[in-house]
Amino acid sequence: MKKILLAAFGLFFFVNTVTLFCGHNWGDDFAQYIHHAINIIEHQPYSSNIVLDLWVIVPPGFPFLLSALIYWFGVNLKVLKFLNVVFWALSALLAYDITLKRLGKFWAGLIAIWFLSAPFFFWYKQNILSDIPFAFFALLSIWSFLRYAQRDRGSPLITIFSMSYAAIIRSAGFGLIIAAVIYLGAVKKNWKRSLGFLLGGIIAWCIQWQYGASFFSHLDSGAYAPRDTGQYLLKMILEFFITVPVIYKYVSPSAFILGPILLLVISAVVFFRIRGKALGFMGCFTSLYLLGVLLWPVQGGSRYILPLIVPLTIYLIELARKKIPDKVLAGIFMLLILQNIFVIGTQWEFNDDGVFQKDSFEMMSWVEKNLKENEHYMFYKPRALSLFTGRIGAPFWVYARDSQEWYRRIKPLNITYLICDKQVDQISQYDILNLVVDDYALCFNTIWENPQYKILHLTQLKDIQELRSGPGR
Repeated sequence: MKKILLAAFGLFFFVNTVTLFCGHNWGDDFAQYIHHAINIIEHQPYSSNIVLDLWVIVPPGFPFLLSALIYWFGVNLKVLKFLNVVFWALSALLAYDITLKRLGKFWAGLIAIWFLSAPFFFWYKQNILSDIPFAFFALLSIWSFLRYAQRDRGSPLITIFSMSYAAIIRSAGFGLIIAAVIYLGAVKKNWKRSLGFLLGGIIAWCIQWQYGASFFSHLDSGAYAPRDTGQYLLKMILEFFITVPVIYKYVSPSAFILGPILLLVISAVVFFRIRGKALGFMGCFTSLYLLGVLLWPVQGGSRYILPLIVPLTIYLIELARKKIPDKVLAGIFMLLILQNIFVIGTQWEFNDDGVFQKDSFEMMSWVEKNLKENEHYMFYKPRALSLFTGRIGAPFWVYARDSQEWYRRIKPLNITYLICDKQVDQISQYDILNLVVDDYALCFNTIWENPQYKILHLTQLKDIQELRSGPGR
């Protein structure tokens, strides 16, 4: 098994290094992380020079990591993406050791290989986002806490550090600290040992506060649809294990009832296992995190359950072994590994880059050359555009509830250009756009375009008494 594991790790690094691409999709979040990292390096205000009206400020943990790479290599997207490869490999090592203690060497090796072969990672490594580093620090926290709890003595500093750092990467990391406090205080009845974890949580919160990180203030209150949470959670888990899309048509919308049921069941299990002193730390964190995913109003796909993949897989195997022989269960996992290899083979050329394409380059070059630093634009991904052009703008709208009256933002934000993606923005169909907003009128004319993008320039801003025209969209 040792030689097979070494070969699996070697193959993992080869496959996921040669398939790294320089570009990035227009996801936009990645650009904000890089902006923050650059601001840290240049000793600028953490949230400056990103967009005109920054609606969310992310915690500084991931930008701290990026800043070290950017300091030495500049904004090299391939280098920044390689961080994902390193953290996923380290997570596989932690998965091996956590599983080893519960299921033995054979299952530890099999799960590590399955984890390394996940098509999810093959696709997702092209994103410069905090999910994979966060998953690593969550697994490191679980691994180190289990070792600390087994010894029942010694220093918990590594555990407290890893939990606190997870919390300054993503606020969901506070779930690790809460789980540690519940386990040590409520289950083990040793509140004194939980004080260090509480202190770590307070320090993490202070760091987030110092950098102005958003907690819940940026969320759109209309985004939460509790009827979908059960179906959504089930799909997230299934998508990691089974990559054949046809399976999901059987996850019926009627599964909405799973949301309230799961909330009640998880809450009840945690309550009664605490009372019976039977709740382990890993189980406590898994339960709390699942509750958080069910209640969180943003649906982000399988990336949101990355910290739970290893615990859930262990629990699944422990449960299945009660009814299914080990050889059959091992065969199922080997088939899953073969499925993963097949999917990666068919997706070898996967590249979702939208930024480093010819049309995008032309548009960004025009913006950089023709817009003055005090001129601003609207674009559906302004954080990414500002990263590559040095010109700051704003989105047409932030929250869906404002999408019908996006034009009201033009004058307050001093917008002079509308940059439209013809595949996304309906206003790209207009060569001349006249807008009436309250007591003033705006007129935009097309100034530049290529096959994918169109740029409209504000030519008139007059009082309504001087110019009357119907709104165009």
